[in-house]
Order: sequence, then C-alpha cells, then structure tokens
Amino acid sequence: MEIYEYLLAAIIVVLMLVAASTMVVTLTDPVRVASQKEQLKFTGEKVMNQLLLDPGSPIDWGSENVDPSLLKTFGLAKVNGTSREAYTLDPDKVQRLDLNIGSSFISRQIASSLLNLENAYGFTFELNSTINMEIEFLGFEGRENYNVSLTSEYGQIPIIGANVSAIVYYLDSGSISKTSQVLNSTDLAGSLVIDFETGAFSNPKVLVLVVDYLGLQSTKIFAPNSDVTFSQNLGREILNSRSLAISDTLIEVFTPKLDGNYIISDFEVNSSQIDSNSNYFIDYMPEESMVGLIGVLDGNSMLVVFRDYELSYRTTPEIRSASLAYSLERTVHIGTKTYTATLYIWRSAY
Repeated sequence: MEIYEYLLAAIIVVLMLVAASTMVVTLTDPVRVASQKEQLKFTGEKVMNQLLLDPGSPIDWGSENVDPSLLKTFGLAKVNGTSREAYTLDPDKVQRLDLNIGSSFISRQIASSLLNLENAYGFTFELNSTINMEIEFLGFEGRENYNVSLTSEYGQIPIIGANVSAIVYYLDSGSISKTSQVLNSTDLAGSLVIDFETGAFSNPKVLVLVVDYLGLQSTKIFAPNSDVTFSQNLGREILNSRSLAISDTLIEVFTPKLDGNYIISDFEVNSSQIDSNSNYFIDYMPEESMVGLIGVLDGNSMLVVFRDYELSYRTTPEIRSASLAYSLERTVHIGTKTYTATLYIWRSAY
C-alpha cells in the first residue's frame, strides 16, 4: 500500500471517532436535561409537601414564638390536638414568614437548611387570596356607603353572586360601637354597594368584610381614614405594642358559619402587660376564624390587630423565579380563609 492510502485510512478512523463522540454527546445531553428536570420536580414536590403537610418541630413553634435556632424541622401545617387536616395551615407559623413580623421572622437561610436545600436550590413560596377585593368609601350625605368589587385571583374575572357580610366598627365616646350587619350579594359585574342606613358617622372607623363564594372565603378590614393604628399578633401576643396605651378590653371579630353562610360575630377579650417593657397579651388564644382585634388606643383613636397571610417568601429577595424553574400550586385553608399556595424552585448550583 502506498503511504497516502495509510494516511487516508487514518483520517477515516479519526473522523469515525469524532462522529461517534459527537453522537454520544448529542444523545446524552437530552437525557441529562430530562434527568435534571425530574430531579427538580421530585425536589419541588418534596418541599411543597414538607411545607403544607408537616407541622414542624416543635409543633407549636408559631404561637409560642420559638427561637428559630431551636427548630428541628420546618413545616406550616396546623395541628388540632393529635390530628391535622391536609392543607390546613397554622396562622402563626405562616405569619412568621412575613418580613414585617420583626424579630419573629424565620430567615430564608434557616428555612433552606431545615428543608435540606442549603445553597443548591433557590425557591419562592407565595400565598395569595383566591378572591381579590377592592373597596371604595362613598360616604353619601346622611348614609354610610361602600362600593365593593370582587374578582378572581386569575384574570380579574368578576365574581358573580358571592355572599357578602359587612359591619362597621367605630369609636363612640371612648368605646367601640358597631352598625347592624348588612348581607348582600354581588351583581353581574362582581360589584355591590353596601348601604348602612344607620351610619357610623363618627371617626375613626373600620369596615369588616366577609366574602363567601362556592366554599371559598376571604375577609378584609378596611379603614377609610387615617385615625387607625394597625398591628399584628402571634398567638396571644400583640406585636410591637409595648409603647402603646391599649384599652383593657378588646373586641375579637370572627366569622362563624350559620345556616350555611359565614357571618360576622364578636366578643370581648381582655388585654394586659406583664410589665411596662413587654408587649400586650390577650387572655387566651384567638379563634381560628379571627378576622381581627379592635380596641381603643390612647382614649381617642382605634387599634386594629389583624392577620395578613398574603406573602412572597423568597430565598433571594429580588428573584421571584428563575429560568428552568419548576412551579406547583395547592389550595390551602388558614382559619376559614382560602388561599392559593405557589412554590417556584430552581437549581442555583450543580
């Protein structure tokens, strides 16, 4: 054989090796990507189940304001005695994911560690009400009027035929009074005007609204003026209240179900301080369906202690989601309210 024949054979062998190597890479890359997606999906399902179905340890870490360093496992599920309902979350545990809660906030680093994610994954956990409410104070002369518009969580679709209950609580001669309860339903535009014939014409005041639509429930406290101070609670404790002059008696507003419909009801509770440097405490744990606590502040203004469960809890504050992130949703209940829980999770390191 001539020398060029040997060279040609060598070139053919090299080309065959290069082609085979390219084919191996081409075939294995989709397999690798598919495997990573499956791994991300598996991790997302595991994290979501941990958050929504596990109460964490200690099981009362929310209401007892347990130090984050003492948490052994991390979960938001509510425990009633020795039982728990699927996708029912503990109000106090959820509130500790809100950055505005102050020193009780559970940092993302601690949550990631307890969920066994460390620095390998980033995630965002969101809670959004299934019913959006827009409220406008009309205040026609001689009457107390509010325009209410209800839309769905997605697409701003009007919610037609929703049952709405409303009461105005207001300050009257140094104590809390209220109007009669108004019951109505939304029209074809998802709206209604709430008309209180005997108006709460004094200030300050707040409108308490409860919406019930096909088993979905939402509540809102609306203040049409600025003479209202808002605070939050964890269990029996009223947060950031040590410097406030709160009345000894508060009104706890809650939403029991009567004849198939949610209504607004209330009763009195006592509040007190252990000493002048402590926050105020009410004398027992709030009702699960509590909308808020309403009281007199400094003798001439109103205090509203409420629970806000809508949140976006992110491992990286400026990032809600990332490319190739996996997302999943579940419907959850907090007290009598209904929310959509959404998890976005992605790999931040390989």
